[in-house]
Amino acid sequence: MGDALDVFGILDAACRGDTPSTNASLMPWRDLPTHLRQSNYAQVERIGANLREIGAALATSQPAELFAFRD
Repeated sequence: MGDALDVFGILDAACRGDTPSTNASLMPWRDLPTHLRQSNYAQVERIGANLREIGAALATSQPAELFAFRD
């Protein structure tokens, strides 16, 4: 999941005009420096806690009530 999460960072950096030579996070996952991989893993580890903070959760089946934003 760390490499999937990394896609968002790559897209953001590419939109700013960054390249692999100016931004190491644009390297393929297998070539990322260890500290960047660890950062991505740490973000993934916090997904559950972050979802709980907003009253959401990960599920493997469809919930009884579908999510909808409310005013």
